[in-house]
Amino acid sequence: MVDPGRLRLLALIERHGSLTAAAHALRLTPAAVTQQVARAERGWQVPLAVLGPRGATLTAARALLASHGRTVEEASGKAEAELAALLGHLALRLWIGTFKAAALHLLPPALTALRHRHPTPTSPSWTWRPDAERTGSVRGAWT
Repeated sequence: MVDPGRLRLLALIERHGSLTAAAHALRLTPAAVTQQVARAERGWQVPLAVLGPRGATLTAARALLASHGRTVEEASGKAEAELAALLGHLALRLWIGTFKAAALHLLPPALTALRHRHPTPTSPSWTWRPDAERTGSVRGAWT
């Protein structure tokens, strides 16, 4: 089975041009990246690099697998962007229960600060619902 993480690693090595540069980008040691490549070679039963006096020479198998790694990276990046866009457009509801005096004096500045910190494309609506008259409290929903 082909591990998408290993494919992404090969694409990163190809992009950076060396194991050391890829290790630096991943915040790993070069030895850790070398171990992962060796594990991939054993798992796929194909050499991915041939060591020489000036570093590693890449094989055709590694180039093929790295191209699939780029596809995995692109799909992963697209999924992350779409999820962030979806989460940014979700309608959230904030329920606040308070006494009328507190609602009159404390809620306006708090809601103004909330609106400035988390702006929405549509203006939020505020709904008041008086609770039982015996408690003298109100409930509001800000959507």
